[in-house]
Amino acid sequence: MTDNASGLPINQNNNDQNNEKGNGKNNEQTYRQYDFKFVIALLVILAYILKLTLSFPMSGSYGGVENQWYVSPALFPLILLTALFLCCISLLMSSIKQQGHQHFFSLAHWLGNKDNQQVRDRWLIIGLLIGYVYLLIPATDFYLATAVFVCSLTSIFYLQIDQARRTVIAANILLAATLVTIRSTLNEDPSISILDINDLENSILYCDLSTGFTLISLVIWQVICGSKIDKPRVMYNLIAVLIVPLILVMAFSFLLYVPMPVEYGSVISFLNWLIYEQLGI
Repeated sequence: MTDNASGLPINQNNNDQNNEKGNGKNNEQTYRQYDFKFVIALLVILAYILKLTLSFPMSGSYGGVENQWYVSPALFPLILLTALFLCCISLLMSSIKQQGHQHFFSLAHWLGNKDNQQVRDRWLIIGLLIGYVYLLIPATDFYLATAVFVCSLTSIFYLQIDQARRTVIAANILLAATLVTIRSTLNEDPSISILDINDLENSILYCDLSTGFTLISLVIWQVICGSKIDKPRVMYNLIAVLIVPLILVMAFSFLLYVPMPVEYGSVISFLNWLIYEQLGI
């Protein structure tokens, strides 16, 4: 027998409907598992913020003036934290009711399917971001660090050059090893970690040279390989990699007067010399 509406056998039509229901149920359970992970992580963050908030003065006498609890700087953060905590508890209970806590302690479930390209790309982006924040920025000029980071991402996801992932990973690992070696070798203060921000001139100079060489190498590689794919796209990419970060650095430093994460480096020193000493702005 066939279903008049679809023209398919009734049994096949029923199987399709059952598969759709099963997939919908699996997707719903997957979403609840994501909710459970998110709310657990958020509760940990809220607990840390609450600890910092409770260190604020609640009441007392300051400068001869008696301050009450309702004018404490901790009051508004505590209100927000309470509201967020209640929302988290509600989401936590909802996710537990729908079996969202399952596979919470499964490492494979946290990392994802290693055969899935999207999962691998997600961890690649996380790795590049961690290296950018905790290694490149403290070690070298902010513009150079940002340009290398953006160049790495555009090579993979915008230009989509063949073997881009392997090339980007190799270049960033080599740069990271070089920066760590430079900072550990030229660091004369044992109390300063290789991840700490410091203004040792020789270390900054050699780190800038290494980062600049990596940036130039990646840009040349992009131009050579990307021109075979799409020349206009290569031009847009060069603007995004080299020009946009420079404009942002200049806008925040000299127009908005917002300090950069680090105030040292070859590029920012040149800009300070150009803007203040030569142009007299």
